[in-house]
Amino acid sequence: MTANLTQYAQETILGLFRGAPVKGPGQMYVALLVESTVKLGEIVEVKARGYRRQSLTLGDPINGVCDNPTDILFGVAEANWGKVVTIGVYDALTGGHLWMQSDMERPQTVEAGSPFKIPVGELSISLV
Repeated sequence: MTANLTQYAQETILGLFRGAPVKGPGQMYVALLVESTVKLGEIVEVKARGYRRQSLTLGDPINGVCDNPTDILFGVAEANWGKVVTIGVYDALTGGHLWMQSDMERPQTVEAGSPFKIPVGELSISLV
């Protein structure tokens, strides 16, 4: 899945070209979204026991693309998480700004007792 920049991210990056003082986001976190982020402009993140955003680690860029060099493990759901349809990248463990999002090619329903992971190389990020 390839992540798309949100309007917030685009405007922040464009600020760099305008000479605006821009503070980098630092650590980024991967979130699971259970409703399409396009639907009415709403973002619905999993809110269930056992869920939390996971730190994002990216490999070096190759041909303008970075991807995850290790599995992104969300662990085992302690309660039903719902149907995960979109992956989001935030600049905070909770709250924060959504920088990127990507609809999953194969949405996955996560039920209690089920693990969820994004395998190596499955989350690709580019500025194209």
